[in-house]
Amino acid sequence: MNRQYVHLSEDLKTAENVGKRHGGELKILEIDTVKMLEDNFRFLISENNVWLVTKVPAKYLSNI
Repeated sequence: MNRQYVHLSEDLKTAENVGKRHGGELKILEIDTVKMLEDNFRFLISENNVWLVTKVPAKYLSNI
């Protein structure tokens, strides 16, 4: 894929809906965005209200 950003969902329901569109097994990860902000990561929001970030290191991820 040629995406420049990781696309993030704001809530669990949205994440489920987006994940179901792509088929296959659904796996949702929680991102510690507060810690990422504290560590100076910059988040953007697209025109269609999708949150974007250039990368999400594994240390900020956890299973739901």
